[in-house]
Amino acid sequence: MANRKMTTEEELLEHLRKTVQDAEELLAQASKAGNEKADELRSKAKDLLASVQQSFDSGKEQVVEKAREAAKATDTYVSENPWRTVGAVSVAALLLGIIIGRK
Repeated sequence: MANRKMTTEEELLEHLRKTVQDAEELLAQASKAGNEKADELRSKAKDLLASVQQSFDSGKEQVVEKAREAAKATDTYVSENPWRTVGAVSVAALLLGIIIGRK
């Protein structure tokens, strides 16, 4: 699952890079072109940026859903194992205190 997550993030970043590069090229062409051609190129750039926004929105929805699932799983575990949770948090706090105390 972690490997798939990295692949998805890499794909999303690559898509973003390519879209921004395409938009920059279109805007550069628009600055050199006449009014009619410039309007057409600006429209294409807006469409590309809208595509990126849509990709981020769908990615955001997936992240929010995964966070909700993780929160529910954590809540269930803590409800079923309160003393284990207290022990684990205590050990983590002790280790953190030791690490901070050494500095």
